Amino acid sequence: MRSIDLYFALYIGQKQHNLIILAAALTSYAIGNGHICLPIKILKKNILNLEHVLLLKNKISNLIGPEKLWHEIFLKSDTIGNEFIIKPLILYNNCLYLYNTWKAEQSILNFLYQKNNIYIQNPIQYKKILNNLFQGDKKNFQKIAVAMAMMQKKLFIIGGPGTGKTTIIAKIIIALNKINLKPIKIKLAATTGQAASHLTQSLNNTLLQHSLKNNTKNLIYTATTIHKLIGIKSDCNRVKFHKKNTIDVDTLIIDESSMIDLFIMEKIIQALPKNAQVIFFGDINQLPAIGNGTILKDICCFAQNKFNKISNLLNLITNYNIKNNKNSNFINDHVCILKKNYRFNNNSGIHKLSLSLMNQDQKIFLKIKNNYFKNVKIYTINSQKKYIYMLNNIIKQYSIYWEKIFNQEPIKKIIKTFYEYRLIGAIRHGIFGIEDINKNIEKKMQKEGFIQYKIKNNYIDYLGKPIIITKNNKMLGLLNGDIGIMLYNHNNLEACFLSNNDKIKKIPINILPEYETAWAMTIHKSQGSEFLHTALILPNIMNLLLTKELLYTGITRSKKTLIIYSEKKILLQTMKQKTKRFSQISNNILKYQS
Repeated sequence: MRSIDLYFALYIGQKQHNLIILAAALTSYAIGNGHICLPIKILKKNILNLEHVLLLKNKISNLIGPEKLWHEIFLKSDTIGNEFIIKPLILYNNCLYLYNTWKAEQSILNFLYQKNNIYIQNPIQYKKILNNLFQGDKKNFQKIAVAMAMMQKKLFIIGGPGTGKTTIIAKIIIALNKINLKPIKIKLAATTGQAASHLTQSLNNTLLQHSLKNNTKNLIYTATTIHKLIGIKSDCNRVKFHKKNTIDVDTLIIDESSMIDLFIMEKIIQALPKNAQVIFFGDINQLPAIGNGTILKDICCFAQNKFNKISNLLNLITNYNIKNNKNSNFINDHVCILKKNYRFNNNSGIHKLSLSLMNQDQKIFLKIKNNYFKNVKIYTINSQKKYIYMLNNIIKQYSIYWEKIFNQEPIKKIIKTFYEYRLIGAIRHGIFGIEDINKNIEKKMQKEGFIQYKIKNNYIDYLGKPIIITKNNKMLGLLNGDIGIMLYNHNNLEACFLSNNDKIKKIPINILPEYETAWAMTIHKSQGSEFLHTALILPNIMNLLLTKELLYTGITRSKKTLIIYSEKKILLQTMKQKTKRFSQISNNILKYQS
């Protein structure tokens, strides 16, 4: 528990019942740990450890009682309000909120509840556009997703890696441009600079292929970060675009939406013009946002591809037989789930492992554990000898990269070779953390003659060093998450980056923004990226960071092969441990009758 939790509780709990002080501290603590609210039902004596809560211990250690007692005290408190009375704490649906988290959650729910009348002016035109974009009569949920985008003002399209989300974005852009008589303003955004860069490159390649195939004008789009799109300042409290100054956009498409937290989602909603369309793409099984909530997962958890009010219109323009499901929740008409995987075949170990994580299927894990699949291997690292073996194996993977550097091959080739293999870890610190792994890799590479340090102008660096930018720099055009390689230019080391337009950007190392060594990077940093081959390192001791969402995000970064360095017991425990964040979004969606 943080000092701010305790002092907040003592401050607002002045002249209040001691349980109010405890409730305030625990609510602040919960929200500081990524929750949106604190359910009263969990305020039981057996789950509270007050040994370290020194400022509160003497006052409340013997006062914790049943849920009924909490309610009685809350209702009498001057500090706790409700949906009609604003106070620092809000009691709503048997949960305690800080006022700002309650307000943000209500904004999101009100946005979801807003109705829009669906009217298709020219069904024949819609049908023709869809038939040009998709061939064949077999039911295709990519086609349904594009059809929904042609009708709905708010839409959530969810699916794992390889389900064709980038292809669908391209086809949605083409379809929207064709059904609108006037040019429309479409903007693209992602949660990180790396994800925005990846989306820009993948999308424009897809759009180019389509324009060449259909002999049409090539559409070019550049994705930006959500922070830049809505003008979020560094303190995250001030924004350029809001209710009174909305974004100039007709359709906003946001990728990697699983990383959107409570307050960012609220800001996006407030920055949209009244009649604008917004389409969220994401994977609800990935890591949630660093901030509060699991917003995308909460919104989409009841979706089943069972449509109600839009089923007849979907049938009309897709020629599919989609049954009208009158019992489906209203949110189903705004969510399309992509299940078919176009990247992996049915025997792919990566695909099987990702499915087993989603479905909690232990049978698949046993096959993975016994190295049954060709493209997934697990190495148990439980001794110093095996740890050294792991390092040697990693360095071997980088041998092709070093070969291209020493042969002085073109910079693009060197960078693209480095991009093909990525080493990712679950934690930062300790011998299995990426900081130690990076240092140990450098030591062994130096011993083997790959690394030769050079000292110049007080900088100690080396040819071939990979770096990851950790702080945005507008002047240099570098974003948090950008990967660069240090290479010589007339005896001086420069960091070389491959930009979206496939051009090389060279930056002298003495003017680089903050960066880290990138032989290994965290799974969090890798989110939104894809690599041909991936190695994943888990620590030898279980901790709260190791969740199935973290593991799923790590294993789905790879397109072809995956190596996992972990004790099998730790891997199994990680598969079972879920991320849990309290909110009332899904409960309110379930109760709402449209």
